[in-house]
Amino acid sequence: MLDTNFETIRWSFDQELKYGTITLDRPESLNALSKQLRREYATCFRELQDRIEEGHDIRAVIVNGAGDRAFSVGADVNDSHDVPAGVSKPGGEYELAEEFSRPVIAKIDGYCLGGGLEMALSCDFRFASERSTLGQPEIDLGIIPGGGGTQRLAELAGPSRAKELCMTGKHISAEEAKRDGIVNESVPADNLNNHVIKFVRTISEKPPLAVQAVKDAVNASFATDRELGRLYEHRTSRALRYTDDHEEGVRAFREDIEPEWMGR
Repeated sequence: MLDTNFETIRWSFDQELKYGTITLDRPESLNALSKQLRREYATCFRELQDRIEEGHDIRAVIVNGAGDRAFSVGADVNDSHDVPAGVSKPGGEYELAEEFSRPVIAKIDGYCLGGGLEMALSCDFRFASERSTLGQPEIDLGIIPGGGGTQRLAELAGPSRAKELCMTGKHISAEEAKRDGIVNESVPADNLNNHVIKFVRTISEKPPLAVQAVKDAVNASFATDRELGRLYEHRTSRALRYTDDHEEGVRAFREDIEPEWMGR
């Protein structure tokens, strides 16, 4: 269905249930979000949307991570964090699943941190294995989430919980994330795939125009103010990347030592 050859993601399509699967495919780095991966992720969603507009019957998309250790641990600290080619605005790759005209389901197994969690939060649904760990640890690098994390966590878990998670950088279990409303379900790892496929089957058997209308209607109620919030978030996150504290956070992370924050 897709003509593009990807290097950092894998794409497959189930002809029976009419759903696609996008796999973040950098297991050696726990599916860290390199600039190339973000670019290919964006390209994949755009080509899928083009196929839908050409008349292809696509009912849903699943996003997951290669291997059994991580959905994604977030940004690759050794890679550029500039806006990838083909992405129209800062943080735009984290909005593609939300803007896609069909339901998008994040299947989380293992670590789901930083930009990886932001990518999952942009999906319509999140199902996690019980062994999964979620969090926004950007604060420990002297920055804040820059792909919608503060905004979407506040919507799902409430403002106070979002501030707690983003200010402390704490990791939480899948069960905690379920209680907070961050994931839809927490299930045993060996049942995760069947659980997600069963959910996709339920959706794929519903009228597709009505399913799309539900997604559009719910998203519309959050669109305007959140857009301004995300823009502010992203600008703040970018500005913090030029601080001494961010440089110290990255140094401490690479050397596996405690950082010494300077407040500048």
